[in-house]
Order: sequence, then structure tokens, then C-alpha cells
Amino acid sequence: MFSLAKPKIVFLEGKNVCDGLKAIEALKMTCPVFALDDDYQAQLTGNKIQAFDVFLEQKSVDVDGFQCSKIQHPDQQIAVVLGSSGTTGLPKGVALSHKAVLLQMDIWDR
Repeated sequence: MFSLAKPKIVFLEGKNVCDGLKAIEALKMTCPVFALDDDYQAQLTGNKIQAFDVFLEQKSVDVDGFQCSKIQHPDQQIAVVLGSSGTTGLPKGVALSHKAVLLQMDIWDR
């Protein structure tokens, strides 16, 4: 999934932290990677994966002045890839477009 999506930032949780680290190292990815779980803090030492708290503490994003990038084809460009644990078989990933994410957010907002 990572090689297809070419993410600029990766968030991992649960048992996916270990598997994600293996994939990231195998693909020689250089994007920042953050673990969402406190349970995996001990595994982060010496790894390329950082604690989510580190992401939250970064001051590189101007929250008040933030503007979204213009998406040329929101129905075609991937916003997020959701992964399953593969409980009924092999792990799978579902790519959601920006348009799909926005439509879902609109539904939740109603």
C-alpha cells in the first residue's frame, strides 16, 4: 500500500506499528511516521517511528493561518488508505479519495 499511495506522513496504531515499521524500512521511505498508541512507546526508541505526542508538539504548522491545498481531481486523488488487520484473510487496504472523505464528513455533520 505504501508504495502505491506514496504518503507524505504515516500514522500507525496497534499491531500495525511493528508491521508498518518493517514495510517502511523495506521500501526505504523517508516520510515522518508516528505511532498513535501509548502501548508502543517502548518500541519507538531507536526507530524511525515517533510518538504521536511529538507530532502534536510540533510548531511547524500555523494552525490559525492554515489553508488547504487545492485538489485538482478530488474524486481521483487518494486522501487516506485504511488498512484492515486481515481477520478474514490477508490484510487489505482501502483507498479513499478526497471527495469520499469530504462526503462522509458531510454526512456526519448532519
